[in-house]
Amino acid sequence: MSISPRTRRRAVVFANFAAAGLAALLATGCNSNSSTQAASAGAPKATATTAAQVSDPNDESCTALDNLGYCPGDDPTTPPPTTPPPTTPAPTTPAPTTPAPTTPSMTASQQQAVESAQSYLNEGQGFSKQGLLEQLTSSAGEGFAKSDAEYAISYLHPDWNAQAVESAQSYLSEGQGFSKQGLLEQLTSSAGEGFTESQAEHAISYLHPDWNAQAVDAAQGYLQLGGFSRASLIQQLTSSAGDGFTEAQAEYAVNQVGL
Repeated sequence: MSISPRTRRRAVVFANFAAAGLAALLATGCNSNSSTQAASAGAPKATATTAAQVSDPNDESCTALDNLGYCPGDDPTTPPPTTPPPTTPAPTTPAPTTPAPTTPSMTASQQQAVESAQSYLNEGQGFSKQGLLEQLTSSAGEGFAKSDAEYAISYLHPDWNAQAVESAQSYLSEGQGFSKQGLLEQLTSSAGEGFTESQAEHAISYLHPDWNAQAVDAAQGYLQLGGFSRASLIQQLTSSAGDGFTEAQAEYAVNQVGL
C-alpha cells in the first residue's frame, strides 16, 4: 500500500517531535539526579546518641542523680520496696486416732438379766437401784446371780430420778393420802423403796403434790375404819408416828370430812 506524501510528512514530523521530547526528558532526569546526589553529599549524617541510665537506692532509673544520690522527683525518704521472704507452713501432726471401744458380748444369763430388768423398769411403778437389785436377785423374785443382776443394771444405766418420780406418783395415786414427811420416808426406807434422799426429794419437788388434798384422803381412810373424834383424828394425822401432816393440813382435812 502506498502512503501519501502528506501522511508521510506527518509521520516524519511526529517522529522528530517525539525524539526531541525524549531527549529533553532524559536531560531533565539527569539534572534532577545530579542535584539530589549533590544535596545528599553536602548534608552531614545525624548520629543518634543514647544517654547512659543510672539507678538510685530506690531502684529508680534516670540519666543523672541529684545531690542526694537519687533520681529527680524520687523521694529519698521512701525505702526501697522489700519482698517478704516466702513463708513455709508449719508441719501439721495428725491427731492420734483412738479405736472405738468394743462391747463384749453378753453371756446368756446376762442377756436374760438385762431383759428382766428392762421389763421391771418399763412397768412404770418406779424402782430404785437397791429395789431393782433385790427384785432381780431375790429367791422370791427372779433369782439371778448378783453379778448378772449388777451387769444388767450397769448395762441399762437407768435414770434413778425419773424412777423416783414414777414411784412417788404411784403412791400419791393410790388414794391413801401421804404427807410430805410420810412420802419421803416411804421412798427412802430400806423397807420401802430404797431411793436416796436426794432422789426422793427430787421426785416430791417435781410432782409438787397438793398436801391438803392428801390429808383429806388420809382422813377419809381413817373414818372408814370408824371410832375417830375430831381431836383424835387430828392427832392421828399430825403425829410423827402417824401420817405427819401439819396442823393446818389436818384441820383442813377434818373440816372437809365433816368433823
